[in-house]
Parts: sequence; structure tokens; C-alpha cells
Amino acid sequence: MEALNIRYTFLYLTFVFAIIYLLQTLISHKLILGRQPITLKQNPHLPLRFSSDGIFKILQVADMHFGNGVVTRCRDVLPSELDGCSDLNTTRFLRRLIDEERPDFVALQINLWSFLVLGDNIFGTSAADAAESLFEVFGPVMESRLPWAAILGNHDQESTMTREELMTLISLMDYSVSQINPAEDPSSPANARMVVDIDGFGNYYLRVNGAPGSHLANSSILSLYFLDSGDRATVNGRRTYGWIKESQLRWLRGVSQGFEGQKRDSKQSADLILPPAETPALAFFHIPVPEVRQLYFKEIVGQFQEAVACSAVNSGVLQTFVSMEDGVDTTVMVGQGGQGEPGSYLRNLGKGRGLGRESRGSGHGSDLMMRR
Repeated sequence: MEALNIRYTFLYLTFVFAIIYLLQTLISHKLILGRQPITLKQNPHLPLRFSSDGIFKILQVADMHFGNGVVTRCRDVLPSELDGCSDLNTTRFLRRLIDEERPDFVALQINLWSFLVLGDNIFGTSAADAAESLFEVFGPVMESRLPWAAILGNHDQESTMTREELMTLISLMDYSVSQINPAEDPSSPANARMVVDIDGFGNYYLRVNGAPGSHLANSSILSLYFLDSGDRATVNGRRTYGWIKESQLRWLRGVSQGFEGQKRDSKQSADLILPPAETPALAFFHIPVPEVRQLYFKEIVGQFQEAVACSAVNSGVLQTFVSMEDGVDTTVMVGQGGQGEPGSYLRNLGKGRGLGRESRGSGHGSDLMMRR
């Protein structure tokens, strides 16, 4: 009996030591903080500039409404298209766009410049982990190594991160030139104070220089403005969409006036070749200005597939752009509903123009609209 007990004790101790060994060699390193390799953000080649043939191509993507990848099913599609349709349709479409267009910049509305994103990048209520969803939906553009920027839509903060946390993460992603908010300018205390008081997150601007080797290689010939149009709000008891606030318009006017002052100062230097007297500008934000509703009564490119989701508040955004001094023409790029076939509308709105596009495999527009 004693010999049997010794044998069982030996087997028990052997089993315990085996478990400890497995924990030590296979699992413990994953439980210790700081053991993962540290990687630095990959930065794009800057400054942004036109090509030698005078082209700067921007790929704009809006309302991607990404959730949890393959497990998030498509919405607003025909029953015949539902089988196998998921968030992966969106990222596949994005990769195809980048491969076919090879833009200079992607603009993303987190709803691409070189790649530009214009809001509702993730659909908060469908995203279990906001950070994981952001890395998945922005994966194609980071893999392309193109410079890209993003702003927030009205759904992004509905998951596990605040709007400030979302823009902070986006600004730290590979090849992103996005900013949480404009940097304070120590040489201009007035502008610094204005930036501190600005509403929202994701208000910033970028300049695009002339072609390398040209007389405008070191001059900005295109301005890009990015604004946070908010999410939802209640005004006089009425639920409505967010809008661009006066603090943001003040900042815009300050940037425009500062740029105009730089051009006036530059004229005093006889050996400096100046950029065009009036530099065109593009403005990117998610929720359209109320004036976009006027497009219902005008000729447009494409067809309206749903109502335009604007705010009930008109804060004077369009008038501000019309009055800005740094652009003979400011073109406004928005997302958020009113999707045309094949997903865009373009029409004069006074001096400004509006362009909207929905880029998800589903989620906006009629279910009869072709999903590419």
C-alpha cells in the first residue's frame, strides 16, 4: 500500500510540474505587460504635393459603417445579395478602389486622401470594440502606405471610445496625417487661445505644395480643411443632428486670414515666386449644411436615394467659406445620407459646392441601388 501511495504521489507531482512548465513556457509571457515589441508609427512622405503633370488625386470614402467584420451582416441590400454579405465587402471594395485609382491621398469619413475618410467609419452600436474595428476598416489604406486623413461622423462614438479617444488613436495610426485638433501656434497667442476653445475633435488643416522641381515646389497651392460636425443634439426640445460651431468657424477664419497675411508679407520679397493670388480649398466634414436640401430642386449628377440628414441649425458654415480669403472657390465634401446613384451629388451652392458619397456595401440609400 505504501508503495502505491508513493507511486500516486510521484504521478501527481509530475502532473503539477508539467502544468507549471506549460504555464511558464507557453502562457506566462503573454501575461506580463511590456513584453510585446514596440513599433513606431510609420509616417508618409511629406509634404503633400502635386505630381509633375499637375494632378493631386484624392480618394474620398464616407459612411463605411464598419462593425465586427465577417459577423456583421449587410443592411439595406436585396435579399438575393444578403447571403455572404458582411463588413468584409466594405474592406474588399476599399482595397479595389485603392488598387484601381492609386490616389495621392485618401480621405476617410469614418462613417480616404491620397485617402480621405469622411465619418461614420465604424457603426458604433454594431462594433463591440471600437479600436479593433478601426484597425480593421483602415487596414487597406495603411497597407497601401498612402497618406490618409479621417474625420468623425455621428455614429463613431457609440461603441467603446469617446470622440477624443477615437481621433487620438486615428492620429497615431500608420501613414495617418489626421490630427486631434489644430496645434497651438506659439508665435500667435490669439490663435493659440482660439484653438484651446474649439469645439469637437478632428479640426485641422493641411497644405498641398506644387510639383517637385517646379517654381511652386515650396509653396502651398491647395488648402484642405477638416472639421468635426458632431453627432446628435437636442435644440428646443427637438432631436437633430450636430453642426459646426462658432468656435470652429472662428478658427477657420483665423487660419484663412493668417494665410492671406503670409502672402501679403511674401510680396515684399522680390526674389520669391508667389503661388496663385487665390488658393483653392477643399473642406471635409460629415453632416451636411442645411443648404444641401436646395439640391432637391436643382439638377444634380445622379439621383437621390434617401433624404439628406442635416442639422436643424444653420450656423453659417457656407457663408463662412464664401467669405474666406484664401480660396477663389471652396468646395465642401460631406457624407451622411442623400446618396445618389452611383453614390454622389455635385452642384453649385453659391460659391461653395457639395459632394457626398456613401462607400459601404450597405447601410445608406435604397436597397435597389447598385452596391459595388
